[in-house]
Amino acid sequence: MAKLIIALDAMGGDHGISVTVDAARLAMDEIPGLELVLVGDQQQLQGEVEKHGLSDNPGIRIHHASEVVGMDDLPVVALKKKKDSSMRVAINLVHDKSVQACVSAGNTGALMATSKFVLKTIRGISRPAICIASFADRSADTVDPSISSASADDEGDGFCACASSRWFNASICLVTAANFFSTSRIRSLTIS
Repeated sequence: MAKLIIALDAMGGDHGISVTVDAARLAMDEIPGLELVLVGDQQQLQGEVEKHGLSDNPGIRIHHASEVVGMDDLPVVALKKKKDSSMRVAINLVHDKSVQACVSAGNTGALMATSKFVLKTIRGISRPAICIASFADRSADTVDPSISSASADDEGDGFCACASSRWFNASICLVTAANFFSTSRIRSLTIS
């Protein structure tokens, strides 16, 4: 697999920064050559990165963002008023081609709206794609192979997909996203 760099909205989601940084650690162990840009409050992230033993890992970088999109924020608020949120900054990194993909466990509506605004859509596609990742049970360590996904033609770039799992397992979702991004042109994924 070619070098893959993913921006991770480390502040998004119900479970907080410790879960996203732990997921980053597990994904780094699982996928050789993966690079992650953890986007969020630099001070908080630095503490979590140290706690999880990732300080000396050359595949982990921190990119500061001063705001967070709350799970109850309206998409329009996230889009118009939280331009330095971890979610928006992660999506901007995709737009700037600093990373190939963005993963967020945050507010699905805000991610969809922000991705559509910043990254646009595939030519001929007016709505974001949604794919479902389902797990057999809470202890599952593999994703159901019947994941549906968005696809892009050879001329277009994907922009956003949304994955939903009944039982959130951040590391499995991040590994799934890395595999997904390496085989498709979709550039933004939310796991909620």
